[in-house]
Amino acid sequence: MSNSYDIAVVGAGAIGCSISYYLSKLGLKVALIDENSISSGASAHATGFLSNSHELHIDPSISDLLFSSSDLFFQDLPEISEISQIDPLCVNREGLRLALSEEENQELITRCKLGKMRNNYPFEFLTSDEVHKLDSRLSENVTGAGLIPRESQLDSYKFTLSLAVASEKLGTTIYQRSVTGIVEMDNKVVGVQCENENIYASNVVLCLGAGTNNLLQYLPTNFFINLLKGQSIRMQYSGEPMQYHIGGVNSWHLISRGDDLISAGSTSEFGNSYEYPNQNSTQNILTWVMSVMPCLQDAHIVETMHGFRPMSPDDIPIVGRIPGKSNLYVATGHGHKGIHLSLVTGVIISELISKGFSTYNYAFMDPIRFTEE
Repeated sequence: MSNSYDIAVVGAGAIGCSISYYLSKLGLKVALIDENSISSGASAHATGFLSNSHELHIDPSISDLLFSSSDLFFQDLPEISEISQIDPLCVNREGLRLALSEEENQELITRCKLGKMRNNYPFEFLTSDEVHKLDSRLSENVTGAGLIPRESQLDSYKFTLSLAVASEKLGTTIYQRSVTGIVEMDNKVVGVQCENENIYASNVVLCLGAGTNNLLQYLPTNFFINLLKGQSIRMQYSGEPMQYHIGGVNSWHLISRGDDLISAGSTSEFGNSYEYPNQNSTQNILTWVMSVMPCLQDAHIVETMHGFRPMSPDDIPIVGRIPGKSNLYVATGHGHKGIHLSLVTGVIISELISKGFSTYNYAFMDPIRFTEE
């Protein structure tokens, strides 16, 4: 059959496009399927901030995987850009995590110690005087900072598009179709059902973000993807660009992008499924921006971004083979870390399909955890 493939990847966000890219590099025949255009969901609106700062509230295994994925970006992004001829506007800088209280100072100190113990990672704590010497424009509200030696930010839409185009050039076929079901034969997955046709494949990977919920009836697992709204703003500023990727201790970012705009945000709003941005969220962002960099009062907002992050029930991504289905895989629920974890997720799924195992630790993300009592 002409529409028969080694793998059907359902969902053309950063995760799906990464999986397609790495599978295509292996010479496998891949179909990438999405009812909308490439990067039409959360991947189009994400900040694209690749941050390694040992957050205390996330699983240590995720922290390790974030470092691994950062290494993949430095290793593979140049080739992806070369094949696709799309520049994702990646900017590499040192990072600063700004504390606004003594309590936040202490958290940063703890995170710096943790980084040195776990990864020999030189995440250094700076006093208020030390951080103000790095940038005198910082507000006096800043009581300390964590200095991170290497962080990256890229345009998430261009990055996802570059993965899709590179995949296509390596042989992937892209379909704009709505997947309505899974096709099974003799208790084995053999493809996906679309509105007007079936697309057959020896393996199927579901990475639709929140859209995964529409296919839960085919999955013998007990999970549901929740939506977490995020809103950010992009500003034009005539002053000197920032020399550091700036963030708060546990949220917020302030970054000079590769297109010379400043990105600030972003909010985390459960239970807010309004399609359009709201002024209250914009004001919350601006309040934090003014508290750390008051000179930006002269900046002009040129764009407001918003999207809906796919969150798993336990805030840990769901990546791996669906229990009881030897050739059905899932990769979803990456939440705030979708862009950052996209490349390593692509490698994990490509290895599981091609080798039967992965060289990366993904056990903590395995969907089998939702079938265990």
